[in-house]
Amino acid sequence: MPVEVTPMAEAGGREGRRAPSLSAQLRSISGRMPGLPTGTRAALRRLDPAAPGRGVDAVIPLLIAAGVNRRAFASDDGLRRWALICHLVATLSGTAAREVHAPVRERNPDGQMAGPRHREREAGRRIHAAGVSETRLMRLTTARGPALVAQAARLGRFLAAAGAVPLDLTPLAHLILAEGFDETRADEARLALARAYYAAEAGDDRDTDDTDEDA
Repeated sequence: MPVEVTPMAEAGGREGRRAPSLSAQLRSISGRMPGLPTGTRAALRRLDPAAPGRGVDAVIPLLIAAGVNRRAFASDDGLRRWALICHLVATLSGTAAREVHAPVRERNPDGQMAGPRHREREAGRRIHAAGVSETRLMRLTTARGPALVAQAARLGRFLAAAGAVPLDLTPLAHLILAEGFDETRADEARLALARAYYAAEAGDDRDTDDTDEDA
């Protein structure tokens, strides 16, 4: 399973702490970018997401340091999905090592949602603000398999050129991790991206997503 979101059991049958949310893992990956050597960040940006084998020396240590469960990238398929996410974060971070992932809403130390909702961080709104066309968005949301990898990488380059950061990468990451594996979750991610995009187009500042973006 690409994403570990269920409580982990400790030895002896005791239930351990809940695994970090996808949003927390994205923030950890993003937050480590400024501390990486310049060459490592460059390698992540140059990574071919369709064939990440040459970049494993950069990807795997980053995932481990960020606290991503090793089972999530133990398979070749899981590694390809997470390598694409690392590539996107590195591309959006750029040579200036900019902040990339910022959740729409923060969590307090108890794990509960707290504080204002930053709708402008919604990925769909950022995509719209960057000037991404409806056609390009549809290519992303209808893509499957290798086509999704290509469209996601292309979108990352477009957003990076537009300086469309920080943003909440959670729905895009959910799509990458769930496509072809959990189509219910993948469709939820597609809908979240589309709802926010069209809400921005209509000038609607109301909430567009009833789902827990941190799940």
